[in-house]
Amino acid sequence: MTGPAGLPLGYDHTQTGAVQAATNYLTWMNSIRIKDKNTADAMATATAADHKTRAAMIESFDLLRTGLDNVSDAQTEPTRGAYAVQHYDGASASIYVWAPYVFTQSGHASQLWSIFEIRLDWVDGDWKLTKALVSRIGGTAVDPADPTGNPSSAEKQSILSRTPADPGEITDSAEQEWLEYANAAR
Repeated sequence: MTGPAGLPLGYDHTQTGAVQAATNYLTWMNSIRIKDKNTADAMATATAADHKTRAAMIESFDLLRTGLDNVSDAQTEPTRGAYAVQHYDGASASIYVWAPYVFTQSGHASQLWSIFEIRLDWVDGDWKLTKALVSRIGGTAVDPADPTGNPSSAEKQSILSRTPADPGEITDSAEQEWLEYANAAR
């Protein structure tokens, strides 16, 4: 199924389905698509587990939109990074995604590598966001040697197996089993 602006919906009730939902929700809603309020509100409605989550997402999109005036492109690129299943029990899931957020502002491209936590609940036959689009965000121990390139498998493992000196709000990233998207079912 597809939702607003082509947002993929209708995921399998499996751990793989939860990873796919988390990744697609992050990619679609952490993008330039939220510049249009109607589209952003519709995506929040289609993916929120409850009214409180929907309201939090709409409020967040409204705040973010004010900083997008000079942004011509914005997207998260998870296939360059990795993911970890922090929690999965069939009723809920917590997925970590380590990826760059790439944006172009006033003609200048920038990349910010972070770990995003996306929390999901199984609601009405689909994986839905709970609490917010991104529940927590934190840094990693180091950025890739070439932040604009694609880190090798060895570099990803080296980065993600370190305990960050300043972990932000995510303190267990080094304890996770990180997987590359290239090796995952899509």
